[in-house]
Amino acid sequence: MIGRIRRSITVALALAALMVAVSCSVRVIEPPPDPAEDSAAFTQYFVEQAIAFYEANGLQATIDFYNTMESVNGAWYVFISDENDIMRAHAAVPANVGLHADQILGPGGYPAGTQVAAAATAEGAWTTYTYINPATEAFQTKHSWVVRHDGLVFGSGWYEDGPSKDDPAAYTQEFVAQAVRLYEAVGLADTVAYYNTPDSIDGQWYVFVFDENDTMLAHAAVPANVGLHADQILGPGGYPAGAQVVAAAADEGAWTDYAYVNPSTGAFESKHSWVVRHEGLVFGSGWYEDGASKSDPAAYTQAFVAQAMRLYDAVGREDAFAYYNSPESVDEDWYVFIVDEDENTIVHPTRPELRGTSPKTRVDVRGKAYGEELVLATADGIWVDYYFLNPATGYEEQKHAWAVKHDGLIFVSGWYVRAEAEDDATYTQSFVHRAIQRYDAQGREAALEFFSSEQSVQGQWYVFVLDENQVTIAHPNPEHIGRTREQRIDTRGYDYGAEFLTATAEGKWVDYEFQDPEADQERLKHTWIIQHDGLYFGSGWYEDVGE
Repeated sequence: MIGRIRRSITVALALAALMVAVSCSVRVIEPPPDPAEDSAAFTQYFVEQAIAFYEANGLQATIDFYNTMESVNGAWYVFISDENDIMRAHAAVPANVGLHADQILGPGGYPAGTQVAAAATAEGAWTTYTYINPATEAFQTKHSWVVRHDGLVFGSGWYEDGPSKDDPAAYTQEFVAQAVRLYEAVGLADTVAYYNTPDSIDGQWYVFVFDENDTMLAHAAVPANVGLHADQILGPGGYPAGAQVVAAAADEGAWTDYAYVNPSTGAFESKHSWVVRHEGLVFGSGWYEDGASKSDPAAYTQAFVAQAMRLYDAVGREDAFAYYNSPESVDEDWYVFIVDEDENTIVHPTRPELRGTSPKTRVDVRGKAYGEELVLATADGIWVDYYFLNPATGYEEQKHAWAVKHDGLIFVSGWYVRAEAEDDATYTQSFVHRAIQRYDAQGREAALEFFSSEQSVQGQWYVFVLDENQVTIAHPNPEHIGRTREQRIDTRGYDYGAEFLTATAEGKWVDYEFQDPEADQERLKHTWIIQHDGLYFGSGWYEDVGE
């Protein structure tokens, strides 16, 4: 093969030398570089010889020669455009002759001709793009050396296989690099125009472009995004995908992963994007894949926490905390809470009263000090199981939580194992437990005021609080405020007040007959009562006597 190339070079150079002699022009012909060893040097040499041919023989003779197959050397051929960027010579693709540079396109309508014409300089310049290889009839990556001389463009180049979609990361990086090259050659307006066309979409790959103010300029797959600020471009649950993308973009390029709609399927999927900030603009593209499914809750939980850490890394502490403190960040069972360096909860979207409190003090309804385990999280992550209020059901349920330490913070999320809705005992214990948490978080005065309001009542559940002398100091029914221990004897004569006195920090069940405010009659009440901070916190549920 190399021998054939060398013979072709010899023929071409001999013809060139002959025409130089005929025209009485003098030019020294140096031995050509070996194309097998230095494709770039040989390409520059090949273009230089075309310009020498033009200088010696004039435009028409040059066009005539470089439109013949004799001028082609293996993968190398010379293309020539005139002062108006009209193709005048192209032996390998004769159909290009007579076309304007804007009409010479690569795959997906890519403006290869426009890029080449714009890139050419008097000193010569390299430009890389995808174009058809006439020898293989396949689209390949082409590296061209282009020189603008006497207003004409002389160019040539060689082909090589670019990254395959089988290697989506490499393919993505090249896809973005091509967009940057186009911008450098033709400018912002023409680049944006192309990447807003459907033709620019290549399967699941498309290029998006943001301006210096992080406003979307190009997005062929989701045109509605054009004109939006990055902060307005959201993933599922209002996830700030756009803000993450522009924050992650770097001059040298960076990977960032997030959930976003796949325009091909209409479903939210995991997207892996390569984002480059170049001259203040952001160029990006990526590919999609199915993320962890909720049918595998452990994997979904780990992915949910990982996404929270990626957002934190990209947009910073303030914006990440603001999102994960919002109700929009809750995804059914899944939400993220975050513990800071001082081991205080600073993010919690479903239980804002827990913000500012330490998880180390938390004990679930089964008596497990789960908070002490959570704060032992490592960078590798740990699983912690405990009972906690499921905001979706209103019941205390077993939670499987994944906790990871990252940048001094602890990021946690998890899912619940459903409890039976009829488990009134578990719900009652949870109700009292949460009342104590509110008391610890808000202080005595605010908590007692809340427990004495109608807003604190949930169905048949409400909290009452007794002081050290068992005088009622909080109850949603004001008639009960001030009731003493001696008044706690039911209609059967049972002294349940005496039982209340034996309650401990571990809690105690006490059953007695009491007026059900919803049924407006005496019913059997099952009360869970806990002594805490010298006070007695209680709640319960009713059932008919004899049930």
